[in-house]
Amino acid sequence: MAVAQITQESMFGVSGTAVDAIRCKMRNAAEVQRHNKRHEVNDMLRCGLGEMIEDFEAISTQEIVDLSEKLRSRRTATCEDLFRLSRAFISDEQHIVAFMSTPGAFQVIIKELTGRRADRELLALQCICNLSLGKAKICEKIVAYAGSYLSVILEGGSYEMKSIALWTLANIISTSGRCAKNLININLITILLDLYVNTYTSFADVSSDAGLCLYLLALNGASYINAEHKCVIYKTFNLKNPYTEGAEYLLAILLHAGFFEKDCVIHEHKLIYLVIFIVNNINDSDNLLEKTNRLRVFYSIRALGNLIQMNPVTFTILKEELSGNQLNDFYNFMQKLINFHDSFLNKEIEWVIEIIKSNFSEENQEISQIEELLNDTESVAME
Repeated sequence: MAVAQITQESMFGVSGTAVDAIRCKMRNAAEVQRHNKRHEVNDMLRCGLGEMIEDFEAISTQEIVDLSEKLRSRRTATCEDLFRLSRAFISDEQHIVAFMSTPGAFQVIIKELTGRRADRELLALQCICNLSLGKAKICEKIVAYAGSYLSVILEGGSYEMKSIALWTLANIISTSGRCAKNLININLITILLDLYVNTYTSFADVSSDAGLCLYLLALNGASYINAEHKCVIYKTFNLKNPYTEGAEYLLAILLHAGFFEKDCVIHEHKLIYLVIFIVNNINDSDNLLEKTNRLRVFYSIRALGNLIQMNPVTFTILKEELSGNQLNDFYNFMQKLINFHDSFLNKEIEWVIEIIKSNFSEENQEISQIEELLNDTESVAME
């Protein structure tokens, strides 16, 4: 089986082979996503404060230490305490370190998260979300104390609670492989899959965030995904509507979770679903400038090559699907990919062509035309 061709540089614009580079990039992407959404829930997070608080003055690390000591001695936190801490954590990582270094302070946050006051519960969750921007040891402590609560929130919390819990999990998973392992062990994959494939209009963003978490789990915790987990994913993945939020993560989840490997068997009806999914991805992507399109296109061509290697009937299914599609045939399908003029994508195309040539000698004329087009494109790019 050929090794997957796409590099970190081609997908995310980072060099090197260290997986930390991907973690960092995905973590940054998740942070941007949270930043954009935070304004939507900010008023909700401020409930119970008695007034709208536009901003707090900058808080020093010593003030964080003093506030942490106060929480520990009181064994409770007010809404204002939680809001101040939340803002402080996101403004400076040293504030996170100072707070987590105070014995007993974090347990007060957990107490408020699991208490009966909805306003404090929401603000405590926001604190935990921003604490998850800390280093691996801090993320591991969050999982140890709050991992099960986060999963409960995903199953029955409000829209705002689900969103913040998912942002927290995305931070944690992208920061620590150990956390990924522990979260997989508390059945998080099943819970995330339910949010990911069962999309409701009001929960569209939740579906996308669940997809991101699944992607990060597959990327950062693939070695901990066992046969039972794979069985759950396999039974569920074809329920994902390719036109709903987060669909761009599906092929990446399957690939990193090991579904496109030589010993994996994919039944024909699911294979047809995947081929249709791939064709729709290419058909609906007009450029590679957006991250969503890059995920769709790069993982589509990678998945296609691996699927043809696993089961050559994939190519026959692809041609049948294209015959009823606006792309019309395999040549036009590949031409659209080549016309993106992306050198990394062209390498993937060459790889797929070699796979087809080794399995379908009768396709030589069409493949030759595609190779000629590819060579012409590369020659123009070199001029």
